[in-house]
Order: sequence, then C-alpha cells, then structure tokens
Amino acid sequence: MPSTRNEEENYYCFLKIMNVAVCDGLREIFKQEWDKQYGTTRSVWDDTCISGNALYNMEKPRLRAKAYLNLYQSGERSGWDISALADAILFSNALRMHLAPHVSNNVDELRVLRNHLNHKFASQHKMPDAAFNNAYKKVNNCFKALKLSTVNVEKIRNSSRGNYHAIHLRKIICISLTILIGVVCYLVANTSEAKTIFSVLPTRPVHLVANRSRTVDAILKELHNLSIRNNRALSYLYISGNPGSGKSQLARLVGQRYGTNVPVGWFRSSTKVFVMTLSGRSLHDILESYADFARRVDCNENNIASIINSNKTNTTTKIKSLRTEIAKALRDFESKYTWLLIVDNVIKLNEISAFFPEDWQGGQVLITTQDMSSVPSNSSLTVHLSVSQGMDPEESCEFLTDLSGLAENQDLVGNVAKELDYQPLALASAGFYVKQVRESKASPQFTWKDYLKKLDEGKRELTEMKLTKVNMPAYSLTMSTAVLLAVKMSAESDPVLKHTFTFLSYVSNEAQSLKVVVSYVLRVDKEKDREDVALTIRQCSLILHSDEQKVVSISLHRVVHDSIQLYIIHGANGNAKSRVPLYVFQSLLQQKCALGEIALIPHLKAFYARTKNISSEVMVLSSMKIKMKQRMQKQIFDMTSVLIQHGEFLLSKNYLNLALKMTANGDNKGNGDLKESLHVLFPKIGEIYNNLGTVENVLGNTKQARKYLKEALKILLIQHGPSHKTRKSVIKINLGRKHYAEGTNLKLALMRRKYLTLSVDIFRKMTATNHLNLANSYYNLGLVHYELNDLPDAEVCFRRALEIYSKQLQSSDKRMARASQNLARVLEETGQLHEAKMLDKQYGRTCRRQKLVLAIFVCSNQFLHNIFAQARARGT
Repeated sequence: MPSTRNEEENYYCFLKIMNVAVCDGLREIFKQEWDKQYGTTRSVWDDTCISGNALYNMEKPRLRAKAYLNLYQSGERSGWDISALADAILFSNALRMHLAPHVSNNVDELRVLRNHLNHKFASQHKMPDAAFNNAYKKVNNCFKALKLSTVNVEKIRNSSRGNYHAIHLRKIICISLTILIGVVCYLVANTSEAKTIFSVLPTRPVHLVANRSRTVDAILKELHNLSIRNNRALSYLYISGNPGSGKSQLARLVGQRYGTNVPVGWFRSSTKVFVMTLSGRSLHDILESYADFARRVDCNENNIASIINSNKTNTTTKIKSLRTEIAKALRDFESKYTWLLIVDNVIKLNEISAFFPEDWQGGQVLITTQDMSSVPSNSSLTVHLSVSQGMDPEESCEFLTDLSGLAENQDLVGNVAKELDYQPLALASAGFYVKQVRESKASPQFTWKDYLKKLDEGKRELTEMKLTKVNMPAYSLTMSTAVLLAVKMSAESDPVLKHTFTFLSYVSNEAQSLKVVVSYVLRVDKEKDREDVALTIRQCSLILHSDEQKVVSISLHRVVHDSIQLYIIHGANGNAKSRVPLYVFQSLLQQKCALGEIALIPHLKAFYARTKNISSEVMVLSSMKIKMKQRMQKQIFDMTSVLIQHGEFLLSKNYLNLALKMTANGDNKGNGDLKESLHVLFPKIGEIYNNLGTVENVLGNTKQARKYLKEALKILLIQHGPSHKTRKSVIKINLGRKHYAEGTNLKLALMRRKYLTLSVDIFRKMTATNHLNLANSYYNLGLVHYELNDLPDAEVCFRRALEIYSKQLQSSDKRMARASQNLARVLEETGQLHEAKMLDKQYGRTCRRQKLVLAIFVCSNQFLHNIFAQARARGT
C-alpha cells in the first residue's frame, strides 16, 4: 500500500508502533518466558509486587539492572518501557540463560531497531518512506517469529495516515500544560522554602561535579523522615564508603539543597536554616571547626578565645567547652532555626563520635566516614547509607562525557565507567585527564579507547595525578594512594582484616562466598570466633557485600584489589615455605562455590597467576599426610572437571599436573614400589590421567594425550579388574577421540565409529536423556558418520545433539552453533536447502569455515562412579 504520510508522520507513526504495539508484545513475551521457567516453582507472573519482588531479588546484584529495579519491584509490566522490557528479557539473571534462540534473537532485533530509530531519526523527527517501510517489515517479521499478533501494528500504521496535524496539536497542548504545571510547582516551592542564614559546606573541587540527583534525593528523603519521625529531635545520618566514593561531595550537594525544595511541613516558611561543616579528620580539626561554628551563631568572642587559648586544658576539654557554648546559643532560638551539621571525613569514628552534638534540638547531623565498622545500627534516631557501590551507570557515563567534553560511542564510555567501578573520584580523574590531553597540542585526537589502553598498561595512577595537582584543597591524594593508605590502616588496626586481605590478594576481585573467606581466617587464626570474623569483614568499607537469598558474597573494586595486592606483596616476609598459599588453596577447594561453578573460575585463574610455581609454593608436601593429599587430590579432580566443562583447558591441565605431583611426593614407607601402589594410595589417579589425556588432546598434544590415556586405562584395569568392559570403554572413547586428531584414515574412522557408537549406548543407559555427555557423544558420532559419507546417520546424530544442547545450554554457547552448522552442512548436501538456510540465518556461517572440533567428554568422578556401580550390578 503506497504511503500517504510525510516524513514527520512516518516518524511519529513508527514511534507509536514501538512505544505501544512493540511494548505490549514484549510484555507478553516476558510473561510467557517467566511462566515457562517459574510457573511451577514460584508462581505465574501476576503483575503484583509479589512477582515484582521475586524479580527484584534476582536482579539486585546486577549493575546493569540498577535503573530498572524500582520498576521491577512494582511488578506492573504496564509501567515498563522498551528499555526495561529488553533488559528483563535479554539480560536478566532470571531469564537470559533460559531463552530459546528465536526469542532472544528477535527481541534483540526489536531493541536494536528502537535504538536505531532514536539515534538516526530522533533529532529531526523525520523518517523517509523507505526507512519506515523497512522498519515496519522488520517489526512484522519479529512478531511472526515470536508468534505475536500483528493486528495492533497494522492498526497503528493505518490509523496514523494523515494524522500528523492532530498529533502535532496534542504535542503543543502537552508542552503548554507542562510549562504551566512547572510554573505552579515553582511558586508552591518558593512559598515553602526556608531562609538560609549561613552555609559552610565541604570544599568544592575545581572540576565539574556530578549532580548524583538520585542519591541526593534519597539522602534528603531519609533526613526528612528522621525529622518528622522524631518531631525535630536530634537525629543522625551516616554516609560510609571507600576513599573516592564521593562521600564529601554528596554531603556538600545535600547541604546545598537542605531547607530548599523540601516537602511541605518539614520546615515552616518562617524557619531559618543554617548548614555547618566540621572537619572530622582529627581532634585539632574538630576544635578549629567548632570555634568557627561558635562565632557564626554569635557566641561570646571572649569566651571562645578563653577556651581556645587556655594552657590548663587539653584539646578534648576545649572541644567539649565550645560545644556547650554553641548549645546555649542554639537553645535561645531552637524554635526558629533548623540546622544541618556535616561532620566530614571522619577517619576514626569511635574517637570522634564523642564530640558530636548531644541534646541539641531542631537539627540533624550528617557524618561521612570510611570507618563503617564503628557506625551504629539503624534505629529511630539513626540511619546508615553506604555509597561504596559508586554512581549510577547512566549518571557515570553522563559525568565522563560532560567533564571530558568528548562525546563518543556510549558503549565505549560505559566500558570506561565500568572499568573504574563507577567511583566518582576515579571518573573525575579520567574525565579531567582526557580533557587536559585533548586540549594540549600533543594529542588532540586522544579518545576513550586510548585511555583504556593506559589502564591496561598499568598507568592508572599517572592519569590520576593531573587532577590531584589542581585539586589540592578538596582532595590531596590520588584515588590509588588514598585507597592504599586505607588498606594499610585497616590491616594494621585489625588482624582479621589483615588475614582477609591476605586471602583476597591471592584471588580475583569478583564475587566470592563470605563463608570461604571466613574459613581461611579461622584456618590461620583458630582463636577467632566465626560470627565475629564474618561481622568484621562485612563492616569494612573497602569490601563490597551482597546478600543473596541463601548466600552472602563479597567482592572488591579493582583499585581496592590492586592496593591490597600491593600492600600484601610488599609486606611479605619472604618465607618461601609459607603455608599461606596452601591455606588459601584449601579454602577454595574445601567447599563448592555457593555462587555457582562459573563464579569459582576467575579465583582459580587469579590464584594460579599469583602463585606462579604452584607446585612448590602451594604444597608443603613433605609435611602433608597421605589422607590430606588424598582428600585434596579428589577435590582438585572435581574442580578440574568443572574447568574442562567450561573450556578452561590450560588452567585445568596446570591443576591436574599439580594433582599428579602430589602422588610423586607421597609417603611410600611400607608400600613397596610407589608406581605399583599409586592406585591404592590415590584412588583418583586413573581418572586424573584420563582427564589429562582429554585436555592434552584438545590442546593439540596428541602424543602426550595417548600416553596419558593408556596410563589411565592401565591403572583403571588394575583398580577394577579386566572384566569391566564398561570401564574400558570410557577410556577407549577418549582414545577414539584422540585418533580423530591424528588424521583421516578409513581404518581409524571405523574404529572411532565403533567406540563412539558404544559411547552413545553407554550414556543412553547410564545417564538422563538430556545429559550433556550424551549430546557430546551424538555430536562426535555425527562427525564420524559425515566423514564416512553416511549423511542420513550424521543428520540424526546432529539433530539429537542440537536438541539436547538447546535444553541445557545458553543460546550463545559455541557448542550450539557448532552442532547447528554441521547439521546445516549435512542438510545442504542432501538437498534440504530451506532448513539449512534457516539454520545459517540463526547462527551464521562462521562455523562452516572452522576445523571440526570434537566435544569434550569429561571423565568426572560422579559419572565414573555411577557407570562402574551399574556395571558391577549388571555383572558386565
């Protein structure tokens, strides 16, 4: 149908399609996928806060979800726009791993289409006919693929023809109403605004400051609630966070708005407001600040001078005397004044808190501190807010762009903000550095990509120095230096934190179960109490913590992790035989990571990189008893099986070699020849050799793979006897895979087909019908059938493998693409071109050009145990 709209009408028509029809469609998809996944275990999505809270709790740890958490918690899908819906479907912890490929692909296409509309046409509000028609077809195709009705899309398209003028008129009316409402609100706000007498705020930095409006609003709301709840009695709000988290600037922003634009009823229009800041770094700073405060509230100057200049009293007494003088002055006009006292940058809260106001009326105290362990629990008079998590991701990107003056790809800016953990001081340093470099004649084309290279080269502190040089009054230290000092002070003031930092220096900065860290501390200091250790760790402002439904996890900002490593490494006593690495490793091994298998991998990588020569540093082998080695070897074996399943072959090889070296250092007294008794001393040795053979094969070391697999077969036959054909077949399956890597040969191919057919038969009998190892075997057998030109059999195997993979894996998993592309290859050669084309469209043709790779079969402890047990029961 030819278009009767102009380009502006096209734009508004398609905007309505996206905001109405597409949003409604995505709401259906979200409910459909939620009900499919959780309808039986939790409940179907019912648009209530019950469903909303379930989603909120699942998404709370995810940084990208921060902007949508309030929407999710309400449960009302009708309030979710395309951004929120796309996030909830494509990127949520709740759904993203469970989506079918056609769902994720088409929802993502709609998301990209919306972004394209905003970026290309929003500035001019015009959309050419060709672009409109193309976008309309894409929406229709996506709806059909998602099995959504296109009635609303067509209805909007038809009803919008020639309707631009009505839309334009409505737009003008809406704008006019908005302006009118704004004027009314301004007038109302002014009538309830209190008069500020004086305002002494924390020092403002020289650079642009992020407004952090959401956080400031939240703090002001808490202050308002405290004041109303306590009938203007003295109340306290604590803001804690690591160095560079923006505590002082948040206090300054709150102080600026205190008494203005506040809810009616907080302050009377006749109330006078003042804001005062005390420096809380030391007793001397507190004394100086209180003297200034006393003068500002008209205390007697002679009394002030007498107190300060007295030689008979110490600093503590002087502070308390000044505080008493100020209290008298405030008592005379407490009904007329409302005040906010900011006690900024308190280092040792338990020492400074004794000098906070007492029994003062009509005001509030806002304290900023790193000393989270000394902050009192929330009560009717006290509220504690932590800002260690950093700024909102969206506000971080805006701040970087505004400060640097460099408007680049927002994804790239987002990467910079994420790399800096959304920490305000780090973001300010980055933005200021980029601005300075670009304004110089040396590198006017400097970009955020260049800045990321600087970080990769370890030059972070160098980039922070430029801001520090001009920012001395507000902040005299770089972020890195300030954090390092905080780490040093925390470690030297509390042995629990020193032990904790030692453990964290060996692992990654990513999420780690608190139980694992506590177990390490108790291992090295048996006198400590478990609950006290956990509480101390959670109260450290340098450590982030997240409460899941069942698990408490902790993590670190990168700058904190780097500083901890620097402190621990420089403070090491140089004892090469230290048992610390062994204790760290045992703590990682002793319990499966409560956060999931994948969460353990970065810690194992970091530990291996940190220890370098793992066999000599980790294992004090001469003093370890056989039972301990046996237990550790089993734990290492289980852990490496997980690594293999997730493609970490080289890392798995390193840890498997460690397990072998443990046997080489075994205590062999009274056991005859060690080599012959290995299978008795270390029951896992055969399975370790098998997994080493599997890994070496994948890494291309075929000769070494053959050696390990033959050794595995030899040991398992000794352990379990030659009659167990099932056990032999497990190793022969991997030997067959090894033969595949040695080249194409008819005899070898027939041997592979024999072993892999046996593999499929074993897994069908011994495992669930959707077991990944069964899919791997089907895939391997499909490859052999294809090599032998048995295309019908190859098609059956690839289809079965893909069916299992689609139920067990994420749509982005390489195994999904590999199986799909090999099936497409077979279909193409057998003339089934339409289905082959559909598979190519879904996964692309990249795998067609890749060398065929066999799926990995992991000889896991539990799997072998089940196979052997069933084989014994059958007498095979």
